Amino acid sequence: MALYKRPPFLIVVVLALAAVLVACGPAAPSPDEEPAGIVNPPTGSPRGAPQVPPPTEDLRPLPGSPTEEPFIAYIPTNTPWPTLAPEPPGVAEEEARHRATMAAIAQTPEPPLTAQVTQQASDFSQGYPGGAIVRAEITAHRVVEPNLDITWPEGLFSPPYFTKLENEDEYAAWRRSKLKINESYYNTLPQGYEIIAPEFAPNQALEVGKEYILYVVRTHLAEDELPDVKRIHRYNEEQLATLGGSGGLAWLDTNWVIDGDTAWRITEDYMFTGLTFAPVLGAAKANGESLSLADLEAAIRAGVGN
Repeated sequence: MALYKRPPFLIVVVLALAAVLVACGPAAPSPDEEPAGIVNPPTGSPRGAPQVPPPTEDLRPLPGSPTEEPFIAYIPTNTPWPTLAPEPPGVAEEEARHRATMAAIAQTPEPPLTAQVTQQASDFSQGYPGGAIVRAEITAHRVVEPNLDITWPEGLFSPPYFTKLENEDEYAAWRRSKLKINESYYNTLPQGYEIIAPEFAPNQALEVGKEYILYVVRTHLAEDELPDVKRIHRYNEEQLATLGGSGGLAWLDTNWVIDGDTAWRITEDYMFTGLTFAPVLGAAKANGESLSLADLEAAIRAGVGN
């Protein structure tokens, strides 16, 4: 419903006075054949002439009027809305199929934990042919400080150190954890092999005195080790000695801590996000995923074909 704004009182008086003067004044002269008085405007236009709409009343206040009021725009009520382009054929059907697929995935029960372990072991053995899956005890930690006084290989990770979290202008030391190998499920590691972790991530180094099943990715090797394996860092004798020797990373996706005849899964969150040390067994039990040690070993062997 359009708003109506009453003209200012002074303008009303002026317009009324002008109307009285026009009505009372003498009529304009007209031709003999036309009677004197007011002549009505033509009701049509000659053929071919453009149809001109009648002028609209301008309700804006007179310039300089002391009672000037804001101008109100009258918006036509029959303005058409823009027409949207139709969707390409098949879009609605594709969206319906996608929703149905996501709903089916959400309702699909998660596979048993042993099946998950078998799949993870298979994925690891195919993705990391130079890696190893072992049951081992961590016997000691040591810290090796960064050294920038030697020439390191050129590459994306050179020099081979992470920067400190509190100061990106400084490099962090490596924490190295020595393993006592008790069982091998996929490939082998030398006795006393060390897993490495940045010093600012103590939970990746795990806890001394506990026994684990670890998925180890070998990352720091001598130039002549595992010549057919890709995606690893190779160093000469001086460089490898500076790093503390060969070493690897514990795979963050799945590792287990052993408690008697039961193994508890160590989550990626525990290993990756912990900036202060937390006891590993308590964190794994809080996660709540466990298998008997016998079932876990059988599932791993099934995944690696051993």
